Amino acid sequence: MNTAINMALQIAFANIIPLGLTALSVVISVVLFALAKRNMAKSARQASERYRVIAENCRRLEDLILGMGNRLKEAEERAAVLVAPPTARSSLNMNKRAQATKMLWRGDRPDQIAAALCLPQNEIDLLLKVQKAAGG
Repeated sequence: MNTAINMALQIAFANIIPLGLTALSVVISVVLFALAKRNMAKSARQASERYRVIAENCRRLEDLILGMGNRLKEAEERAAVLVAPPTARSSLNMNKRAQATKMLWRGDRPDQIAAALCLPQNEIDLLLKVQKAAGG
């Protein structure tokens, strides 16, 4: 009887071991699948959070750029208002030339003539040289 029991046990173990290993592999596969699914969900949440932060930073940058553009436009407008238009440079026309020549004949100094007629000193000096060269 002992042999029959041993043989029955051997047959039972021979059938149970492969079934047990198969069941164990199924359990391990289900656990690994659940772990993989949990990791994927965690990665998706992290990616979603990163995307939200990046989108928020992009909105902030857009706001900053728009603000900088507005400030630049205002600065350009202020600069356009603040810049004085160029004044017309006085030049030695015939009337001023005649006045300067009369003042030279009277003996006024070139710097006095330039100040009186609102002309640059170098134009009066040039007129004086021309008068001397012309013999007048």
